[in-house]
Amino acid sequence: MTTCFQGLWMALLTSSGGLARVMGPLVFTDVYQHKGLYVVFGILLSVLGFAFTINVITYRRFGYATRYTNPTNIASVNLVMGCSKDFFSLF
Repeated sequence: MTTCFQGLWMALLTSSGGLARVMGPLVFTDVYQHKGLYVVFGILLSVLGFAFTINVITYRRFGYATRYTNPTNIASVNLVMGCSKDFFSLF
């Protein structure tokens, strides 16, 4: 994740978190009624295990963005920080 699309990524992550807060209780209530407690706990444990595994694998890529206090040319700052004008170049 680069710093030039920080607002976009924050919006996507916040929206998905809000959707999970709405849909999570509805889905897990239905699963609990039809399948039982062990299935619900199994699903939750699987999701937490997956998140933990991804964090362990990608731990080395975590870091801090370099801050520039007085940029004279915004294009050079974007180039130094790894930003490009095309959103799809991130993928």
